[in-house]
Amino acid sequence: EHRKAMEDVTGLLGEKDRVDRSMVLDRSMAVDSLQANVAALEAALQHERAELVARSAQVTTLQHDLELLRHDLDAAQLRALKADEKAARLVEQLRQADLAQQKVEAERDLLV
Repeated sequence: EHRKAMEDVTGLLGEKDRVDRSMVLDRSMAVDSLQANVAALEAALQHERAELVARSAQVTTLQHDLELLRHDLDAAQLRALKADEKAARLVEQLRQADLAQQKVEAERDLLV
């Protein structure tokens, strides 16, 4: 009976050892899976960071381009303003010339 009890205990210890090894293996596989998931998430995060850096560079370039366009627009508006002023002076000169011509014609008509 003692021998039977020892065999039962030995059997139970063997079964416990097998269950323990199985649990350790399962946990090890779970840890490996989690580590793979973490590595994939870190790679995805790195990719997103690289895209963010690239987009930031694009934004900086676009801001610079916009600043240049604003400068060009300001210069074009200044040229347009100067052209308008010049056109206004020319219109005034034409009006003065027309008045002078009318005066000359009126004086000529008086002399005739």
